[in-house]
Amino acid sequence: MILQNNRACSLRLLHLFSMKSIPRNQILVVEDDRDDIFLLTNQLARAEINEHVLFIDNGKEALDFLLKAPTPPIALFLDLHLPGLSGVDLLERMRREPRLHDVPVVVMTGYNDPHDMKRCHDLGITAYLKKPVNLSTFLKTVADLFQSQGS
Repeated sequence: MILQNNRACSLRLLHLFSMKSIPRNQILVVEDDRDDIFLLTNQLARAEINEHVLFIDNGKEALDFLLKAPTPPIALFLDLHLPGLSGVDLLERMRREPRLHDVPVVVMTGYNDPHDMKRCHDLGITAYLKKPVNLSTFLKTVADLFQSQGS
């Protein structure tokens, strides 16, 4: 059942990608935990959407990438506890940049810090996912983001 749901969701995403002519690496995942990256990378490859996802494992490098990229990503999945620059600090810097202000941000965290949650919601995050994030939840969130951007 879960595999069928994942396959249906990934097919829906592939259709949305082709409809919108979305280039590669337009979903940015900022995550430093190697186990989480490994699991998500393998799941995305099985769902055949890995070419649309770029992983960066450091908050400072993610900010540099975002500021230099010719176009902002269509979505950002963000861990809060990162080296270089925390996820919350990265989010605050993004919201100050007119070009990045409206990028949908989905926070992924293994921590349940009410202060961080409030700061993230105050900064206009799209969703808050508890880790570990499974493929089904990831794919559904991405599909929901595309559908809301298309309407």
